This record gives sequence, structure tokens and C-alpha cells, in this order.
Amino acid sequence: MNITRILFFLCALTLFSCSKTKVPDAKVGTQKHNEPMQIVLFNYEFYPTELQIPVGKEVEFTNKEAVKHCLRIESLDVSEDMEPEAVFSYTFEKAGSYVLTSSCDPAKMKATIVVK
Repeated sequence: MNITRILFFLCALTLFSCSKTKVPDAKVGTQKHNEPMQIVLFNYEFYPTELQIPVGKEVEFTNKEAVKHCLRIESLDVSEDMEPEAVFSYTFEKAGSYVLTSSCDPAKMKATIVVK
């Protein structure tokens, strides 16, 4: 009976660990002084979903999806078509709170960049 429970537990653990989606390797949310901050589009989400940066900081967006996204920075009227593996950079010159969306799923895909 113990062997059966152990095997069941191991199978369940294996299935659970395989079902978790991992963000692709990237410098997500890093804050080195002279490098741009990173936001990754993956699994129909932004990683990270919130980012705080100083005025004048560059943010690099990377599409790690297998589909095209249209990245939007709503209050700035910025829109960028991003093919898979595409990288787009934008420098935030004014303080404020900026909402990011994607045309793939604007209701689900949201993130906020706070510029101070």
C-alpha cells in the first residue's frame, strides 16, 4: 500500500511540475544603472506586471510568444507590432503611471510602469 501511495504522489508531483509555465530566461525587471529595464511578453502576460523606473529610463520589451503582439502604451499613444522574438525599446521621459496592453488579449494582458 505504501508503494502505491508513493508512486501516486510521484506521478502527481511530476504532472503538477510539468503544467507550470515558466517565464523564458531574461533579465526581467533588472535595474542596472546603464542597462534598460526588461519586460517580457510570454504566456499572454507581461513579466513583471508592475515596474517602477526613474524618468529617462529605457525599457526593453521582448516578445517570447509564438504569436505576434501589438504592444500599446495607452496614455502615450504608442503602438508597436511585435513579431515572435522581436525587441522594442522605449524611453520614458515624463513622470506618471503608464498602462501596457496587447491587442492579443487587452483585457488579460495588462501591466503598469510607474515613472518617478
